[in-house]
Amino acid sequence: AAGRWEATGGMEVESDTHLPCGEALLRAVLIGQRGFIALRGTPSTVCWLPDTFGFTACLPQILAAAGVRGFFTTKLGWSEVTTFPFRHFRWRSPDGSEVIAHNSAHHPNGEMTLGQLSFSSARNRQAEAFPDLLLPQGYGDGGGGPTEAMCERARRLANLAQSPTARWGTAEDYFTRLGAQADQLPVYDGELYLERHQGILTSQARAKGIYRDAEVALQLHESVRVRTGGAALSDDDWRRVVFYQFHDALPGSSIALVYTEMETELERFVRTRAATVSDELAAAFPGSHDCVYNAAPVPRRALVALPGLTAPAIRCAGEVLPVQIVAGVAYASMPLPALASVAWEAAPAAPAVADLTASPTRLSGDRVQARFSTSGGLEALQIDGWDMPLAAAAGLALHHEGTGGDAWDIHPQALSLTTALPPMAFTAEASGPVLARISGSSAIGVRSSARLSYSILAGVPWLLVDLDIDWREDASWLRFRLPTALRGRQARFGTPFGSVLRAAQPGDDAQEARWEVPGSRWAAVTDDGGDGAALISAAKYGWFCRDGALHLSLLRAPDGPAPGADRGRHHIRFAIGRHRRRSDGHQQTTAGDADLLYLPTPTYRGAACGPAPIQLLPGSSLAPAWTLPAASGGVLRLHEVSGLGGVARIRASARAPRLVDVHGATLAALAPDGEDCWRFTYAPSQLISIAFG
Repeated sequence: AAGRWEATGGMEVESDTHLPCGEALLRAVLIGQRGFIALRGTPSTVCWLPDTFGFTACLPQILAAAGVRGFFTTKLGWSEVTTFPFRHFRWRSPDGSEVIAHNSAHHPNGEMTLGQLSFSSARNRQAEAFPDLLLPQGYGDGGGGPTEAMCERARRLANLAQSPTARWGTAEDYFTRLGAQADQLPVYDGELYLERHQGILTSQARAKGIYRDAEVALQLHESVRVRTGGAALSDDDWRRVVFYQFHDALPGSSIALVYTEMETELERFVRTRAATVSDELAAAFPGSHDCVYNAAPVPRRALVALPGLTAPAIRCAGEVLPVQIVAGVAYASMPLPALASVAWEAAPAAPAVADLTASPTRLSGDRVQARFSTSGGLEALQIDGWDMPLAAAAGLALHHEGTGGDAWDIHPQALSLTTALPPMAFTAEASGPVLARISGSSAIGVRSSARLSYSILAGVPWLLVDLDIDWREDASWLRFRLPTALRGRQARFGTPFGSVLRAAQPGDDAQEARWEVPGSRWAAVTDDGGDGAALISAAKYGWFCRDGALHLSLLRAPDGPAPGADRGRHHIRFAIGRHRRRSDGHQQTTAGDADLLYLPTPTYRGAACGPAPIQLLPGSSLAPAWTLPAASGGVLRLHEVSGLGGVARIRASARAPRLVDVHGATLAALAPDGEDCWRFTYAPSQLISIAFG
C-alpha cells in the first residue's frame, strides 16, 4: 500500500518456457495473473524472467493474450558465442504478437556501484530511442533485497558528475515509458535462444517424464469434465504442476532433494487423477460395459491393453476386432471416436486379417515396413509407400563429455567424442494382427546395459521405439541418431504452441552455437519444400540437426548439483515417421501425433458416451492442444504448427461455436459450412480458442 514493494512478474513462478506444453505455460500466466489481481487489484503488466534458460518463440503470443505488455530478462547476456544485438526491443512471436522487451546488462544481484552503472550505460545500443536502463539492485537471487550501503550509493549517484544519473523506480513504470517509444525500437522475431546451459533439456530425465505425465493427467481430466458436464478444474488443481515449471526444477538444475520431493508428489498426483477420471466417467455414464475413452477432439487409433481377456476378438461399435496376446496380456487396436468412449465385449471368433510380421531383420505391416542390419541398425524405413531417404543406419550414439560437468551445460566437444557401441542382434518377439515387435540387448558404455525394441501397430504410421536401460555411465551423453539424405536449409522443431525453424546445415557462429536445441517433443528434418522425416517423443526435449542427421538426446550423466543424477533404470519411448505438415483422413500433423500417440486411453465400467460435442475435421495444419470445460460447454484450444495459413473446419453438436480469447470473451462467430459444421480461417503460428456447447 505504501508503494515500497512492487508486485509484478506476470507468472505464478519464474518458469522455464521450453519444457512445459503450451497449455501448461499458458496456465502459468493465467494463474499468475489471477494471483496478482488478488494481491494488488490489477493484473501484472510485466513478465519478469531474469534467470530462465532461453525463451520460446510463442511466449510473446501467450503474454500478449494474457494482457502482459513488457518482458524483462538478464539471461541473454550469458550466451557464450555471439552477442545479443539489442538492449530494448519489440519481441515478436511468429504469429505477429509483440511485447516490449528489455535485456538487462546485469544479473539481478546488482550492487549499485559506479562501475556497474557505467558498464550498463555504455552498452545501451538503443540509447537514441530510450536512454534509460532498468537495473535491479540487491540480492535478488536470494531474496535479500538491497543493503544500507547500496541505498547510500544510490543516493550519491543521483547527482554525481560524469556518472549516469540513478534514481529508484518501478519495473511497470519503466516499461510504460519504454512502450511509449515502441515505434523507435528494433524488432526481434522468434525465439530468444541462450547459447549456454543446453544440458538442461536432458538432465533429470525421470523428473521430466513424470512432469509430462502430470500434464497429460490434467489434459485427460479436463477432457472428461467437458464430456460429463463437470465443473472446470480450479487453479489449485493446476498449481503444483505449474510450480514445478520453476526454471531450476523442471530443467534439472536443482539439488537432489528437489527431485526426491518432485517425483514423489507428481507420481501421487498422476495416480490420483487417473482414478478420478475413471470414477467420473463411470458416474456420468452408468452401465455394465467395459469402455475405453478418447480424450482427443479427433478420432484416432490406439493400442489398448485388455487385462484378463482370453477371447480371440472383441466386438466394438458394431465391428469385430482381432485380439493379440503378447507376454500374457491381450491387446486390440481400437478405432476411437473424438471426445467419446466406446464399449467392447468379448467375441467368439476373430475376423480374417493380415498379420503384421517380424523377423530379426524386418518388420512388415499395413502402413510401415522396416529393415534392420544384423548388428541392430535401422537400414530402411517405408511409411505408406514413402521411402525415407536414410544416408546411413539409424541407431543409438554414445558421447563422452570429457571430465564430466553439471546439469546445466553440454560442451560441443562431446559431439566428436563418440564411443563405439557393440552390435545388437534382434530377435522377433511378436507377430500378429495387432502388433509386431523385435528386440535386442547389449552393453552400453562401461557399466550400462540396454534393451532396444522396435514395434509397428495396425493402422499406425510410425515405427515405435522403446528403450529400457540401466544407465550407470559417468560424463556421458546418449542420443538417437537418424541420418538422412535430406538437405533442407532448415529443420522444424516443436515449441509449446507452434513450431520454429532453425538452421540444419553448417554455417556461421550463431548457427554453430546451437549444438543442442529445444523441441517440444517433436522435430523434423526436411527438404527445402518442407517434406521429410520426423521423430516424436513421449517426454524428450533436446535435439540437434546437421547435414541431414536428426539427433534426439536421451540421457546424460551430470556430476552436480545432484550427484548421481539420472543413474538408474529408465524406460524411454519415441517414434520415427514421415513429417506431416497438414492432417488428412489417415494421419494428424507431426505435432498432433506427438500428443496423440502417447495419450493414454482411460478405461471404466459403464456405458459409452455419445457423439463428440466438437471435433476438428482433417485438412488443416492445426494441432488440437486441449479441451477444457467452461460454464456452458467447453473450449477447444488449437495451434498452428507448420507456419501455414488456411481454412479449418469443425463439427459441433450444439449451438454455433465462436472464437474466444484466452479469458473466454467472444471475438467472432464461426461461419456455417453444412449441417453441424463450421469453418474459420487461421494464420501461421496462430493460437486459437473455440467455445462450444
